[in-house]
Amino acid sequence: MRRLAVTLSVIVLTACSQGTTDTTSTSTSSVAPNASVSYSTQKIGALEGAVDLVERSPEDNWFYVVSQKGTIERWTRDGKRIDTVLDISAMTTGEGERGLLGFAIRRLASKTDAFINYTNKDGNTVVAWIAVNEDGTLDNSGSITGTTFLTIEQPYANHNGGGLAIGPDNYLYIGTGDGGSANDPERRAQDTSSLLGKILRIDPNNIDGVGNDGYTIPADNPYVNVAGARPEIWSIGLRNP
Repeated sequence: MRRLAVTLSVIVLTACSQGTTDTTSTSTSSVAPNASVSYSTQKIGALEGAVDLVERSPEDNWFYVVSQKGTIERWTRDGKRIDTVLDISAMTTGEGERGLLGFAIRRLASKTDAFINYTNKDGNTVVAWIAVNEDGTLDNSGSITGTTFLTIEQPYANHNGGGLAIGPDNYLYIGTGDGGSANDPERRAQDTSSLLGKILRIDPNNIDGVGNDGYTIPADNPYVNVAGARPEIWSIGLRNP
């Protein structure tokens, strides 16, 4: 779905760039067409099962390639593989809609953090923190999967979400999916007591892998202090973000 969304964005952008005439204007002058938008694509390699490309910094000459099977590799921008910085293939299935599904990098003045979202062998969602070394490799020497700070039970094998993003507020946004099956039969996406079918928003500042492994809740999350609701929730009613 993410690849399809990117393709559609390009098509829409190109279509919107065509010239139009303002039919409501009383002026007799014609409206000049907008400048055409052009783009080019370059194939840099065959990446089987890739679910995401993540950049640490625009200054790097490489990016991370996230594969559903459970690996994260670094590739140069001209298509040369550098190394594998994470391999959790033994801890996940990588089949169907399960596997390593999300990866995000957060750069702060004092440190750089990485976050992964994957389904474990039990089929449940796991979100974990991993420190990032200065050279861009991941420091998971303490545990191959990093420090787990959130586990969500998944009732079905599909729609496990997996999206991760760092917002301009430096908070972590987590897409959970509605749990699967057809048409969200248990209506979890609209249930604010459930983390499924949501985008969550948390502050991961306290997570450091050496004893402080809990996240905090931003005070302006919409369900803070709402009886029965999970305060991590930022957005509800979603299918499979």
